[in-house]
Amino acid sequence: MRVDQPRTAARNHNGNYRPEIDGLRALAVIAVIINHFGSNKLTSGYLGVDIFFVISGYVISASLMRQPSDNLAELLSGFYARRVKRILPALIFFVSITSILICLVNPTAEESLKTGFWSLFGASNFYLLNQSTNYFAASTKLNAFTHTWSLGVEEQFYLVYPIILWWCLRNRPSYKPLLKTIAAGSVFLLFLLLSRISTGHLFGLFPGQMDGLVTAATVLWPALLIPIVACVRVHKSGIINAIFVLSVLSAASLAGFLYLYPRHQSSAYFLMAPRFWELGAGSLLLLTSTTKSLWPNRLNKIISISAFIGLCLALFLPIELGSIATITVILLTCILIYSLESGGPIHSLLTHKYVVAIGLISYSLYLWHWGILAISRWTIGIHAWSVPLQTGAMLLAAAVSYRYVETPLRRADWAPSRSQTIGIGLGLLIVAGAFLISLGRWGKELALDRRFPTSWTSNFFQAASEFKQQSLLHNTVDQAGMLSTLTHDQAGQELSRPRLYVFGDSHSNHYITSLKKALPNLGVGSASIGWQCGYISPLDIDGQTKQWMKDCEKYTQFVDKFLIEDLKPEDTVMLAHRWKEKKANIHTESTLNHLAKLIGARGAKLLLIDDVPEISQENPLLCNIRPWRPFPSEGCFQSKAAVDADQNRYDKMVARIIRNNPNVIYAKLRDLYCEADRCGPYKGKLMLYRDTDHLSEAASRLGAQRIADTLQHQSPGHISSQEHAAHLN
Repeated sequence: MRVDQPRTAARNHNGNYRPEIDGLRALAVIAVIINHFGSNKLTSGYLGVDIFFVISGYVISASLMRQPSDNLAELLSGFYARRVKRILPALIFFVSITSILICLVNPTAEESLKTGFWSLFGASNFYLLNQSTNYFAASTKLNAFTHTWSLGVEEQFYLVYPIILWWCLRNRPSYKPLLKTIAAGSVFLLFLLLSRISTGHLFGLFPGQMDGLVTAATVLWPALLIPIVACVRVHKSGIINAIFVLSVLSAASLAGFLYLYPRHQSSAYFLMAPRFWELGAGSLLLLTSTTKSLWPNRLNKIISISAFIGLCLALFLPIELGSIATITVILLTCILIYSLESGGPIHSLLTHKYVVAIGLISYSLYLWHWGILAISRWTIGIHAWSVPLQTGAMLLAAAVSYRYVETPLRRADWAPSRSQTIGIGLGLLIVAGAFLISLGRWGKELALDRRFPTSWTSNFFQAASEFKQQSLLHNTVDQAGMLSTLTHDQAGQELSRPRLYVFGDSHSNHYITSLKKALPNLGVGSASIGWQCGYISPLDIDGQTKQWMKDCEKYTQFVDKFLIEDLKPEDTVMLAHRWKEKKANIHTESTLNHLAKLIGARGAKLLLIDDVPEISQENPLLCNIRPWRPFPSEGCFQSKAAVDADQNRYDKMVARIIRNNPNVIYAKLRDLYCEADRCGPYKGKLMLYRDTDHLSEAASRLGAQRIADTLQHQSPGHISSQEHAAHLN
C-alpha cells in the first residue's frame, strides 16, 4: 500500500519529530493543572484535554502513515504493541501508588479504587458516566482518578481508528467486512428471538438488558462503520478517500456533540463518540498536510501568533460557553499546528528547552497532577502557600515516572514478537487490576481515620453506613411504587388515619424514618424524587435537570392527582426542598400557592419547612482536624447570619403564602443545625451531615421532633418562629 509522505516530515529533523508539538503539549497540561487547582483561575483551562485530543489524532495518524502495511493484522499488532509500551507502564505505576496513598487518607476510597480499576482497561469514562458523574461537581475532585476519563476516550479511539484508516487507504474496496457484519447481525437477531421466546423480552438475555445494549452501542458504533468504510471509494487516491471518510465521521460526531451538550452534558463529555471529531480533527490535519500549504509561508508567522493568542484567550471563556469554547479551541489548535514554522516567535517559544521538557513529561504530569491534588484535598488542602509545594510534587513525580518508568520501558524490547508484547501488557493489567480489587476489599484497614478513630469519626462512619443501607431516590415517577409508599408501611399494611404525606426532593427524604418514630399516631407516607426535581413548575425545569430526572415534569402532576383522590380533612401534607437549588426557580411561590389551595379545598393542612444550612465541603470528614489533616477544609463553616440571609427570601415568600392560605404551617428548623452563631458539619459530638446537605440519621431526629411538636401543638396559619412572624408585619 503506497501513501503520500506528509509535508510536515520535510520540515523537521529526523523527518518526523516536531518539538513544537511537545511545546503545545506543555501549554495544554499547564492549562489543565491551573484549572484543576481552582476552576476560577482559568475557567476553560480544562479544555487543555481537548488540545491533547487534537495532538493525539495528529501523532497517531503520523505513526500509522510512517509504517504502512498491506496486512491489517501486522499493522494492528505493531500499533498496539507501541501503544501498550507507551501507555501502560506510567499508568499502572501511577494507579498503583496513588491507590495505596488514597486508601491511607480516604477511609471511603471505594469510588476512587473502582475508577482506577476501570482506568486500567480504558473504561473509566463509562464508569463515571454510569455513576451520573458531573465532571464539574466538587465531589469529582476527591476521586483520585476522575481525570483518567480522557485516557478511556483515546484508547477507545485507538481500537477503531487504525482499522478505519487502513481500509480508507487501500487501493480497492472490499465487501468481506460487510458480509461478516451482516452474518454477525443475523446471529444477534437470532439471539434476540431466543431471548423473546425464553424470557418474553427481546433483551432479557442481554447483559444489562436495554441499558446494556445502549452502553454497548456507544462503544461499537465506530466499529459498525468499518464494513461501510471498507466499501467506500470516492477517489483513487487513498489519502483523499481517507480525508473524505474522516470528514464525514467527524462531522457526524460534531453534530452529536452539539446535540448532546445542552441535553446530556455528561455523555457529550465522557463518551468517545461525541469526542471523535476532536481526534479526527488532528487526523485530518495530518492527512491534509500532504498537500500544498493553504497560505504563503510569509503569513505563517502572523497566523501562528494570532492562533496562539486566540487559543490562550479561549481558555478564559466562561464555562457556560462550553460548547463554543470547545469548538474554538479545536479550530485554533489545528491552525496553530498547521502554521508553525521555524524562526517564528511562537515556534521559538514552544521549542524552548524548558517548554519542550514539560511537553515530554506531559503524559506522566497529567496522570500525577490530579492524584496529588486529590491527596492534598484529603490532607493539607489547597492554599496559596501550598501551591508551590504541590506543583513541585507534581513535577517531581512526573519526572521520576518519565525517567525511570515511561522512557526505559517504552524503549525496551519486552518480547521477541509484537503479540507477546501485547500479551505481557494484558498480563500486567490483570495483575494491577487484581491488586486494586484486593485494595477495595482490604484497603479500609490502611485508612488513618479508621486506625486512629475519634468519637466524631465513628459517628461519621455510622452515618455513612446508614446512608448506604437506605434506598436511593429514583429519577423516574414509578406510580405504583410511590402509591405503595404513600399508603402502606413496609409490611404492606395500610397506613392509619390521620396521615402525614411527605413530598419533595431528597431533602424531604431526610426526615421520613425519624418522623415515623416521632409521630406514632400518624400514618406517615412518602413519595420523594431525586436530584434537582421536586414539586416545582415545569417552567423551572432546566435542561441539565431533564438529563437526569426523566419524569421530573410528571412528579407535580402525580402529587396533584394523588392529593385530589386521597387527601382527607384530618391529613397533613409536608413539602421540603433543597433551597440552594430551588431559589433559582422563579415560579416557586405560585407553585406553592397552587398546592396550598388544592390542599385547603380538601380541608387539610400544608406544612412547609425551611432548609438545612449547607456546607460547601463535599465530605464532612475533611472538616475534622487530625495530624494528617491539620487544617479545616474550605467550606466547612459559615455564620448563622449568612444562613439566615440566604434563606430570608424563602421566609418572606412563605409569609405571603400563609397570608393567602390560612391552612399553611411553617416550621423553621435551621437553627437546630447550628451551634451558637456558627453552622457547620457537627454540633458538639453530633455529626450532622453525611455530605454537603443531607442529614445523618441522628441529626434528622432533631428536625423530626420539632416537626412533630409543631403538628401536635400548633394550628394552621401559625408560624413556629417568632423571628419569622416579623415578616408578616
